[in-house]
Amino acid sequence: MKGTHHGRGIMTAALKTLVDEWMIVRMGAKQLRVEAFIGNIGSVRVFEKNGFVWEKQSEHDILTNCGERYTGFNVLWWRKGET
Repeated sequence: MKGTHHGRGIMTAALKTLVDEWMIVRMGAKQLRVEAFIGNIGSVRVFEKNGFVWEKQSEHDILTNCGERYTGFNVLWWRKGET
């Protein structure tokens, strides 16, 4: 079941603010690497909308601290000046 705020661009805007107003300005970030579990298309799309570029999938079993099992993750990169 999707929440009332699903699909409204809130996470895209929040990530843009975090990168533009904190990571670049306050931390001097020049590149960022993020990961999203395979199958989490929404998170990958949020990263892509913010200039991250998909690099690869790492396929191996992951067991989270909550006991959930995933088959791997997508790796995306953002590099300053490439967006």
